[in-house]
Amino acid sequence: MSYKNWAKKCNWPEVDHHYIQEYNLFYGFFTKLAQESSKFIFIKYVDLITDKEAVLKGLQNEMGLKRRFFSGRLELPSRVSQSHSFTDDRLDFYVNERYLEQYQEEELIHVNEILDFDVVASLGYGIVDATKAK
Repeated sequence: MSYKNWAKKCNWPEVDHHYIQEYNLFYGFFTKLAQESSKFIFIKYVDLITDKEAVLKGLQNEMGLKRRFFSGRLELPSRVSQSHSFTDDRLDFYVNERYLEQYQEEELIHVNEILDFDVVASLGYGIVDATKAK
């Protein structure tokens, strides 16, 4: 849905396919590369926003990185360019899957039908229950 919203915001021309097909192609390409190289690491967004320390520790271990001592105060941004400010409500939106409320049940069923399950599974996700839509 966010990809579709971004396309509208940018005035991209209408397409004759569902944007989830682009998702399949894009992430399918990178998951295949990741099978051949350890240089690709996928991080689930919800994991990053709910437990960034665990994600960073996992990256540190997986990549063989060492944490350096930092004497200053680390400030995390509350806003990323092209995004809304990240509030507690936005956190709840992702953690509690409130984004699913933007879908009609029929649309989510259609997305599930054309979603490449192998791609989704390789990224650590699964098919979403369509009854979670509004």
